[in-house]
Amino acid sequence: MDVHKKLDEIVGTVQGARSMPMSASCVVNRAELLALLGELRDALPGSLAQAQELIGDRDQMVEQARAEAERIIGQAHAERGALVSGTEVAQRSQAEADRILAEARQEAEEIRAEADDYVDSKLANFEVVLTKTIGSVDRGREKLLGRGPGLDERGHGDQDAPEYSADPATLIGRADAYVDTKLGAFEAVLSKTLEAVGRGRQKLHGRIASDELGAHMAAQDAAGGRTHTSDADYLAG
Repeated sequence: MDVHKKLDEIVGTVQGARSMPMSASCVVNRAELLALLGELRDALPGSLAQAQELIGDRDQMVEQARAEAERIIGQAHAERGALVSGTEVAQRSQAEADRILAEARQEAEEIRAEADDYVDSKLANFEVVLTKTIGSVDRGREKLLGRGPGLDERGHGDQDAPEYSADPATLIGRADAYVDTKLGAFEAVLSKTLEAVGRGRQKLHGRIASDELGAHMAAQDAAGGRTHTSDADYLAG
């Protein structure tokens, strides 16, 4: 299931809802909206396929590094065999060949370690984002159904959760605003996650400089360190 398509469907349901007279509020079919949110939550694990694709890219890059190392090693052997015989010349040639071999092996190991660390970091961040997103959707559904206290991920009162009102129109309006806030934050975090995955794949394929990627990830980490007051703040950050 396309997560973005399902988001568009939910937004379309809210936008197409019947408007309340003399009000910016609208009437939303709660059962329909909850069903769409449930489908969206069930579809999230499918996004982990992108993480598996990252692992495949890592393996491909490691294989390329191994092939390059073998090529360098073969070249070193060829150069060593072509060197002029002689005690001093042979010793220098052997030392140079050994140096080339050592550098090739070290380079291959560094590439493998860098790929492993990068993929592990991306998968860890992806897991945290998905876990918090699913939790936010669940809490929102419980609040709308009246089964939850409307707390954020830290156990504090969710500033975005709609307050109870005896007036149905007011309660519906507050629920609509709450859903709109959660959907907006959810869309933002998905966009940022997909952007990070895309830049990571470009890095693995050698289409983006390491220092540029590092600056980008540092900016994201700095932004992620801000204090969050609600689920929406966390997801939007």
